[in-house]
Amino acid sequence: MAEVDYYFTLLSPWAYIGHDAFHQAMERTGTTVNYRPINLPQAFEASDTPMLGNRHKTRQDYRTLELQRWGVKRGLSFNYWPAHWPFPAANADKMVISLVQNGESPAAFMREVFTGIWERETNFADESALVSAADAVGHNGATLLEQAKQGEIEKIYARSTKDAIEMGVFGVPAYFYDGEYFWGQDRIELLEDALKSGRPGFKCVYPG
Repeated sequence: MAEVDYYFTLLSPWAYIGHDAFHQAMERTGTTVNYRPINLPQAFEASDTPMLGNRHKTRQDYRTLELQRWGVKRGLSFNYWPAHWPFPAANADKMVISLVQNGESPAAFMREVFTGIWERETNFADESALVSAADAVGHNGATLLEQAKQGEIEKIYARSTKDAIEMGVFGVPAYFYDGEYFWGQDRIELLEDALKSGRPGFKCVYPG
């Protein structure tokens, strides 16, 4: 069975926009997903990628066009500048790791948080909101949050971030199939094509 390493943060609008499409593609291809939440600011710093507020206005403006276009493409209706975004996402991301460590799929929790941020403007800086989100999809939110604060989960989070940086991740969502890097939810269809073809992952090509 093929596997895809999925690097993301619940803070990302692009991970939200691609969430359903990605999981549907993985289901169609029978692919196992390895969920790897990361500290995105650290990946940005390592790759000299400016944080959103430090990017040139032309890039910030274009981003809003892309949000609108992809919202329509994916059949989503959401706030482009939600009231409580950005927020400190480490606890939310580490709750995903807790679910994985417990042998549970994090997909429903991720979707609940994504829609909370972008559609309902939930304030996930409030830990009780994270607990409620987990409870809403059948998990024990209080237990997950407690686990997320443990040292072992923090180590996994740090290791995933380190791995992402070493693999050249400069933005999320980032998908890796057989070593091949697919950046952005607009590459989900290309990722699915690769999985269906069974071809080996492409490698970077350099002059000479």
